[in-house]
Amino acid sequence: MLGPENLKTPVFDIYLADLELEAKSLVGKRVLDLGAGTAMFASEAKRMGYRVCSVDSDETVWLPIRNEMLMAKNRGLTSEGLVHWQDVLASCCLTDMGKLPFANESFGLVVSRYACPQLLSTSQEVKLVLSEVVRVLKVGGEARLFPWKSERWPEEIKAMIVEALDFLAETKDIWVEVKKKEVKQPWGLVEKVELLTLRKFKPRGADRFGISWAK
Repeated sequence: MLGPENLKTPVFDIYLADLELEAKSLVGKRVLDLGAGTAMFASEAKRMGYRVCSVDSDETVWLPIRNEMLMAKNRGLTSEGLVHWQDVLASCCLTDMGKLPFANESFGLVVSRYACPQLLSTSQEVKLVLSEVVRVLKVGGEARLFPWKSERWPEEIKAMIVEALDFLAETKDIWVEVKKKEVKQPWGLVEKVELLTLRKFKPRGADRFGISWAK
């Protein structure tokens, strides 16, 4: 059962706002969070009945989860609280974003917030990750990567993004949308960024789907 409609939590809401998703977008779907960090999105989503698998290449980011479990035991919390953290940790996967250990078409939704392409250093890595995202997406599923580009990023990173978009334009059976946004950072700076959305369709022979630049 999903939690009450009015049940909201900070990380969960921030994710949805940045990715321009609604909570109902997660209903009935297996969700993959790339570069998930401390897996707080998965933790908060689980409390509301959603299924999120967290991927990160650095196991130390999950130390807070283990600490939460240890503190829960020390405080004598109910088994329900401990089971929650055990389940969150069980859904964490230690791997590179470009080597996902999941079967084809495993997820209805793939998300990444401040991880792809920020945590990647070459255009080849970006292309590899995008290929993996397309592979693990179910037909009819979509991926949202934020921010895909920022006006304040170095020119070499921007060039890498352009190359990745050219790669996506040649990828079969997907639709790509790039949407420009303005985001106010906690320190007050308004940053112009882009949100990338991929949608996967049924195979259509030699058809290709291009890139839409949303206003």
